[in-house]
Amino acid sequence: MAVPHGRSTETLAGIGTVRVATWQFDLAFVPAKSAQPTRTPEGYECAPLEPAVATAARERLKSTLLPTTVPYTGKLCFGDEAGNRFDLLDLDGGRAQLAVRLDARRPANFANLTTEIAKLLACSLYSPELDRMVDPSSAAIRFAIAQSRAARFIKDPATFLSEIDDAS
Repeated sequence: MAVPHGRSTETLAGIGTVRVATWQFDLAFVPAKSAQPTRTPEGYECAPLEPAVATAARERLKSTLLPTTVPYTGKLCFGDEAGNRFDLLDLDGGRAQLAVRLDARRPANFANLTTEIAKLLACSLYSPELDRMVDPSSAAIRFAIAQSRAARFIKDPATFLSEIDDAS
């Protein structure tokens, strides 16, 4: 499934475009024994979760009692649109794609939950921004966030925004 990269918009598996806050950092869940996602002109290709794993993901996310929204048919969001949240996109045949959007301003609890869910689903994590796999551990997730644009924005918003302005 192709998933575009970028910070101002995101299109998951070619369905729907949403705004991405500058302070958010994205990770995709990659099923065990799947190849690392590959970059494409539109973003990246990532293996989907098989039906049993997709069902386990849905049930575990529902049990978190995070606020749930349905931005469009087939997509469930668990968490805060402008903060920490999981996105579960239903695909054909009961398969799904799962991603997490971590708020780099306060990632700790969500990094722990992301680690727990990745281990439950036997998934690795992939950072489209860094184009590398991230170990499903809270420490590795926080380290990856520290290397991200989101962290640079939080550290010094004025400089970050001036760099964007200078680049355009």
